[in-house]
Amino acid sequence: MFLPALMVVGLVLVGCSSEGDYRTPTPAPTVGGNGTVSTFPKTGHAPDYSWVAGRVTFTKIQGGCVYIYTDPAEIEGYEVSLTPAPQGVQTGVTVGTAVHGDTSPPLRDITPQTGPQATQPPGSRFVASGDRWDESKVKDGDYVVLFGRPARQGEPTEMCPGGTAYVVDRWVANP
Repeated sequence: MFLPALMVVGLVLVGCSSEGDYRTPTPAPTVGGNGTVSTFPKTGHAPDYSWVAGRVTFTKIQGGCVYIYTDPAEIEGYEVSLTPAPQGVQTGVTVGTAVHGDTSPPLRDITPQTGPQATQPPGSRFVASGDRWDESKVKDGDYVVLFGRPARQGEPTEMCPGGTAYVVDRWVANP
């Protein structure tokens, strides 16, 4: 009789946590035999940023910047801004692009930035760079997992404002 009661008390104590941390841990990534990703979340990153998962977003900033958004709220806000309002409804947001007055050269014609990197921690928007990243193989709205690291001080990076430069060693689609 004493042993079953002791087991019940033990199970209750195991279920309690004195730390109060109820966050869901980031899943450990696994890659299947055919090289496809099987357990990455749609959005997120490893604690050390060895991988980031998110939505590919093409913009017209500075002739064309490609961002990887890792925050679901930012992705939703961006997608809502692309949805046209019903006829006659004002949304309060005006989006415009320079057509004939844009004097910025395309990014492919700009020498990569080699100055100091931002000292702030990585945000939720990444700018992929490096020889292993090929933006021609993705389209706006695709989800990908990038493997690599945030760029170090002095490394060449794309000149896209508001994103954390990320050096890609390898990447895969994240269906």
